[in-house]
Amino acid sequence: MLETKIDVKKTALLLVDMQNDLIKVDVKEMAEQKGVINNTAKVIATARKIGVPVIYANHVHRRDNADVVPTVTDWMLQGLMPPPREAYIEGTPGVEIVNELKPAPEDHVFSKRRSSAFYNSGNLNDDFCASQFNSAF
Repeated sequence: MLETKIDVKKTALLLVDMQNDLIKVDVKEMAEQKGVINNTAKVIATARKIGVPVIYANHVHRRDNADVVPTVTDWMLQGLMPPPREAYIEGTPGVEIVNELKPAPEDHVFSKRRSSAFYNSGNLNDDFCASQFNSAF
């Protein structure tokens, strides 16, 4: 079996969308069946134990959906797609990280306005990576 060596000085654990609106609502059944929360909690604990930074990327948007990807908004305005259910609204309990995976004080948390944690995510790319790894994505 091949062994993967991880340099903890150049590694971070990136958790994407581990939020109530997704894990406890949208994919609740699958998350429970697959043990997503318990397995993720184990990975987080191990990362913290060996000094790997933990980063949470949370999907959020405005209540009026004005910051939703334009094509989706355009489809809704044209009646080609129903409005999304009220979820991932910044400042609501739904966008909070699930209680079982709450960030520790040393963890990093940022909000993203698109499904990607990398596209147009200045907080991740510029602030964290530049300061922690002396490079950006």
